[in-house]
Amino acid sequence: MSITNLTIKNTFSKIHQSQSTHWSINIFLSILSVPLFLYIFIGPLLNYSSYAKETGINHIDYLELILSQNSILLALSVVFMVIHIQSGIESVVEDYIHGEKIKAISKILLRILTIEVIKTIYLFFITLA
Repeated sequence: MSITNLTIKNTFSKIHQSQSTHWSINIFLSILSVPLFLYIFIGPLLNYSSYAKETGINHIDYLELILSQNSILLALSVVFMVIHIQSGIESVVEDYIHGEKIKAISKILLRILTIEVIKTIYLFFITLA
């Protein structure tokens, strides 16, 4: 094998490892988000009718109660969702934008947007608590 072939193989190996890690993180966040969503939203909704009969609480107050009790888990699930969406959009940028400068600018803007969204979510949950 020539040095050029080894260099090309090493480059493709690094790209494949990077894509594999990216895919694994994306799948992990997806799988982790499902039970969090079910625990935070579906479980309390199933218990609403019995809880409402016992306490006389309306659905708006019950929703506020759920959000205040599970605010940390809710914040985690929202952050996971934002990172998952950012990861997916970054994959689209990698696959379908071919200019290197535009690709780099797109990635930088996407990361800035992700940081701003997470910061806004953080500020929302600080005011909620």
